[in-house]
Amino acid sequence: MSRRAHITVQIILLAAQLANALLPILSPDGKVIGLAFIGFLQGGVGIINHAFNTDGTPQTVAFQGDTK
Repeated sequence: MSRRAHITVQIILLAAQLANALLPILSPDGKVIGLAFIGFLQGGVGIINHAFNTDGTPQTVAFQGDTK
């Protein structure tokens, strides 16, 4: 996963966290479940991203630096 993709996904999930916390979409119990679920998604994306360099290549490939 490239750095740009990781940041984009994390920003979208952060917006979902804020919307869930601040908007009356779910019941109080539903908000807790929603916040936990989105938090697990954010953690999963972070764990997946640890297997990749910032240019999107796998960690098993030597990092060549950003070409952008």
